[in-house]
Amino acid sequence: MSDNRTILLGLAALFALGCSLRFGFFIVLVRGPSMLPTLRAGDRLLARRCLRQPRVGSLVVLERPLVDRSDRLGRSGRVREAVPQPKWIVKRLVAVAGDPVPAWCFSVLDSTERDLRQIPAGMMLVLGDNPAESYDSRDFGFVSLTKLRGVVMPAVRIRQR
Repeated sequence: MSDNRTILLGLAALFALGCSLRFGFFIVLVRGPSMLPTLRAGDRLLARRCLRQPRVGSLVVLERPLVDRSDRLGRSGRVREAVPQPKWIVKRLVAVAGDPVPAWCFSVLDSTERDLRQIPAGMMLVLGDNPAESYDSRDFGFVSLTKLRGVVMPAVRIRQR
């Protein structure tokens, strides 16, 4: 009986691995306070790779933008931790291509972008739920959809105890 159970568990593990590879699921570890109170440091999130543009309001996983335009907002005075920065960040999607450009965004845009009234094609804006501690579109402006790595699956959060 235990041999059958071991075989079944092995097959179930292979099936789960195959599904995760096939459907593009991955786990993300939350670091820092930028998404409080929604997410806490140490939370593990299940995300899936995106085949299409996610909906506004979704939590998204994206490659950390390297451009920092925070000096235009006076946000550069914030003290940043002297630790290696994560390759990916989790933020809330607040605007997508075709949406109006929010007023807060104009101070971050460079001179060629300031005449825009709508988010350009292939771009998005993201914000952290904790604005005082978040590195987001207020710092780096528009984010290309090519930086999008996935969408957090709702209600699949594993809290660290």
